[in-house]
Amino acid sequence: MPPFQGNTTAVVFDGILNREPSGFSRIHTELARVVRKALEKDRSLRYQSAAEMRGDLKRIKREADSGRVALAAPPVRKSRRRKSVESLAVLPLVTGGE
Repeated sequence: MPPFQGNTTAVVFDGILNREPSGFSRIHTELARVVRKALEKDRSLRYQSAAEMRGDLKRIKREADSGRVALAAPPVRKSRRRKSVESLAVLPLVTGGE
């Protein structure tokens, strides 16, 4: 489920600019924290670089691999309208300024 929903592009853009994202109850708490920080409205509170985000994601993976944190998502209620997400891809961010 996208963090900002709407029937029109204008409604979605309004959500991006003015509302807090939703739909994080279906993903692990630590991963939700990373996504919330990436979507933060205040620039100074967002990730300042892709390397900073990568560091947080690596820490989560390391803790999951060591067994200290279980990354299994909370149980998802079955719905006839929605399909559950089976996987998540995190791609590197490449900027043209390098």
